[in-house]
Amino acid sequence: MSFKKSFLLNSFIIITNFVFFNSGVFAAEPSTYANGFNGTIILGGQIVVLKSNMIYGFSNYNDFTEEKNDDPSESTEKQIIINPVISPRLAYTFENNTKIFFLVDSLEPYSSNDSGVILGISSGSNNTGNIGISGIYGVPSSTWIDPYSIDRETTKTGCFGVLTEWENFFGSNLNLKYMFRKITIEDEKSGEAEGLLDDEIDLLNREGKHHRVGAEYSFFMANYTNILKFGFDYDIYNLQGDAMSFDRYTGRVDYIYMNRELRYNIILSASYSYSKNKEENPIFDKTIRTDKFGGAITFIKEQFLYDLDFMVNIQSYKKYTNQDFYDEHSLSAALGLIYHI
Repeated sequence: MSFKKSFLLNSFIIITNFVFFNSGVFAAEPSTYANGFNGTIILGGQIVVLKSNMIYGFSNYNDFTEEKNDDPSESTEKQIIINPVISPRLAYTFENNTKIFFLVDSLEPYSSNDSGVILGISSGSNNTGNIGISGIYGVPSSTWIDPYSIDRETTKTGCFGVLTEWENFFGSNLNLKYMFRKITIEDEKSGEAEGLLDDEIDLLNREGKHHRVGAEYSFFMANYTNILKFGFDYDIYNLQGDAMSFDRYTGRVDYIYMNRELRYNIILSASYSYSKNKEENPIFDKTIRTDKFGGAITFIKEQFLYDLDFMVNIQSYKKYTNQDFYDEHSLSAALGLIYHI
């Protein structure tokens, strides 16, 4: 992929899915209140401070802004990544309430390097809710060919898959979803530099399939100016390497406050997840367990500049594992203007 194509494609990075009051890839299509073309576009910028041995960055243009450490036996250097943001959420609604939608959304909560282009269709009614299905194409990001090598080189990782959702399940405040995607890595060679046996190298393969089943329930209070959301996701990472495969359980809560008089919104979000890998890691001789904490705060001022809304978002996640090599931390801040179509 050329520098220019990589730059343009990776500019389509979602600031945060919490801006639009949903987590993961819930309520993927943008809300529309009338027939015809509708939606929003966010234009802005984002700075990310990332500390990880498994993630290199977003694209080749990060080479100018990050400091990498080629020795994985030492503490991971912090990468400082600056990204432009062009985040569309567009839809066309027909008279029968059928909706065709296009957007870019985060596929991994609180993570700025795992986003997907989503194109789909949904339909429904007030009695049954909205049922939608969409295709997913992952925005390519950068990772290591062999993250365990002393002299590491980068490669591209991406995904493709499908997402199905049932919003307002039979007229209730319950949303259900299922996502499937296939994760691919160019030149995957994890563990080859460690002198492992072929069977041990196979245990470290990061390519494979990812399933997610999720549910979310919303409570509306004070004439819909306060919203409390509780969600649960069950993820199955069925990767080719059993030492990298895991099942993950995630619980999250979102609180949304809308001040109609002063026309601003505040969104607070928090989550916790636990996972345990299926097999023992042949390099570290242990089965990896992970606790992940995430949080975000978003402020939106409506009609900040003419008809443009202003938003600022800060989000972070921290992974704690029983092997320091896999510990991970990300902190990001984003500013942008929201244009309503």
